Amino acid sequence: MSSTLHVEFVRSWGAPGQGPGEFLGPVGVAVAPSGHVYVADTFNNRIQKFTAGGEFVAVWGTLGAQPGELFGPAGLAVDAGGNVYVADSSNHRVQVFDADGQFLRGWGRQGRGPECFSNPYGIALDASGHAYVTDLNNHRVQKFGLDGRFVLEWSGSGERQAMFGHPHGIAVAASGDVHVVDRENERVVVFDANGEYLRTWGGSGGDDGCFRDPRAIAIDAQGRIHVADFAGHDVQTFDAYGRFLLRWGKKGMGRGEFSNPIGLALDLTGDVYVLDLRGHRVQRFRVDRT
Repeated sequence: MSSTLHVEFVRSWGAPGQGPGEFLGPVGVAVAPSGHVYVADTFNNRIQKFTAGGEFVAVWGTLGAQPGELFGPAGLAVDAGGNVYVADSSNHRVQVFDADGQFLRGWGRQGRGPECFSNPYGIALDASGHAYVTDLNNHRVQKFGLDGRFVLEWSGSGERQAMFGHPHGIAVAASGDVHVVDRENERVVVFDANGEYLRTWGGSGGDDGCFRDPRAIAIDAQGRIHVADFAGHDVQTFDAYGRFLLRWGKKGMGRGEFSNPIGLALDLTGDVYVLDLRGHRVQRFRVDRT
């Protein structure tokens, strides 16, 4: 008997505002091996830390360009040691903090050359000690060591199969393949770890497997790929080859509904955390086969 996917709402937290546990335009979310959830509270120029149950733990960051300060933080990633990598988008750099928000290091500056950015947006880590960053307005991906050492880049602007139009979310599969959300072309483009093109899937529209404005991507331990569709107000789930499995969520402010989903993360149990931009909240879901 074939099995089907079932999505169960677990919990949510957040509200609009500037206090602890409140958000203004949150964009990035990541889950640490400890289970702690980090949210890039973008318009408040800070990072907030929560338990897996949504209890507020800590906050750090203030508007500025000095080390440890933030300006429009976007994508987040957490390494095996619990260090938090932040795409500090409007400062055109990546910053790294420990689990308690202490600044460790950073790299990048505004520009077009290697190690330069024009609004870095998404960030993902692989198992080999590399960070991949989508360089939004330079229409490229850059690969670094976790110490910020530049490794390589791949780029382009346009609709040809391996070129980008403002790449947003990024995720690395267990195989090491790199999946990039090509926002303006409304698709996912897949590369190997050296930036060699492998395949493309998706497309523009409201049909299953197509997107209206994809923003975020996450890949679970079973190889299933989840994509947040910002203007579609839903999440779609695909198999490892981009074949459509399930669409879940709809526009709204109720439980399991979305108002511009913009961030995705997974914990070690496989639960999916969806960051809802205009809902100013995090929602947690369980995705199982029944």
